[in-house]
Order: sequence, then structure tokens, then C-alpha cells
Amino acid sequence: MLVLQSIWVSGWGSQKELDETKFNFAGAEGGHVSFLNVYKGFLQFGKSSQWCHKNFVNYQVMVCISN
Repeated sequence: MLVLQSIWVSGWGSQKELDETKFNFAGAEGGHVSFLNVYKGFLQFGKSSQWCHKNFVNYQVMVCISN
């Protein structure tokens, strides 16, 4: 996950919306836990591109990670 491009896509909404979404996935333990939370959400919602769009997540990166 860390080697690929960013999992976040910022062009779909305001910076405030992106920051709020990142905060929702944030783990107190740091960035790695935040990335794990995003990955779990992606899997939980059936690897949905709509879920990614709603959460400012780069769908192509998530598909690559999950394969």
C-alpha cells in the first residue's frame, strides 16, 4: 500500500471533506492503521467503486492492493 500512489483522491470535493473523511479512518496508532481501516472498509463494501468515490479513495490503487 505504501509503495503505490496515494490511496486518497482530492479532486472530487473540498479539502475539508477530504480531511473529515481521512479523520474518520484515522487510527490512534498512526497512518498504517488508518490505511488498514480503509482497506477493511473497501472489502466490507464489496470492493465497490462507489464506496471509493464517496470516501475519496483511489479505486485503482485499492484493486491493485486487493489482488
